[in-house]
Amino acid sequence: MGKVNTNGQKDNSQVNTHFKGSITFEACDFRSDAMFDNMTVDGMANFTGAIFREKALFNNVTFKGRQTYFTAFTSEKLFSMQESRIEGAIDFFKGKVTGKLSFQSTDFWGEARFSDLDCNGKSEFSLTNFRSDALFTYVNFGNDFRMSNTTIAGRLDMISVDFQSNALLTNAVFNGKVNFTKTKAKANFDLSGSLFVLGKPVMDEFEVLLPGMLITNGTQCTVNNKFEEIIDKQ
Repeated sequence: MGKVNTNGQKDNSQVNTHFKGSITFEACDFRSDAMFDNMTVDGMANFTGAIFREKALFNNVTFKGRQTYFTAFTSEKLFSMQESRIEGAIDFFKGKVTGKLSFQSTDFWGEARFSDLDCNGKSEFSLTNFRSDALFTYVNFGNDFRMSNTTIAGRLDMISVDFQSNALLTNAVFNGKVNFTKTKAKANFDLSGSLFVLGKPVMDEFEVLLPGMLITNGTQCTVNNKFEEIIDKQ
């Protein structure tokens, strides 16, 4: 498939695309830029198995359907879904990203599933709002991971995650349970300034490999309904 663009102009005014029903691009091979910026989809959106060989741009999109699927998708250059609103659940299970991945300032209303994702480029989740669960089980992040100034209302699962580079979860608010079981960080794992409302995260068999450090400057959690600073044991 060639270049795709859901934006345009008419009489010097911006024209955006609004799909009243569902859309599907299942197993589509996008060989040029796929620009879906500013579109609205009222029904389900299905990009399962899609291959994005150039830029995949979903900035400022609104998905209103109960389910949005990017299951087993591939992105080779840049996948960007910034400042978007996802009103239902969204699934990136078994996705493969060789370039940069960005969800900065996106608002996830339903469950966001990134399990078994393999991302070799930088990953950006800063300023993101998760109103439900954020699931990152068995993910590999090959470059810097950022989740700064993010709010998660539901559960955060980062079980058996491999961080090959720095992981910055700074100044974030975790309102639900947090689980870092069997996660390994090969560089700094920074929780500075973050708040764990339901107490300390589960960190069974969690490991930061030298020369990386676990950084908890100003990190707090609730213990017996009081906020206490997490002590850095590294």
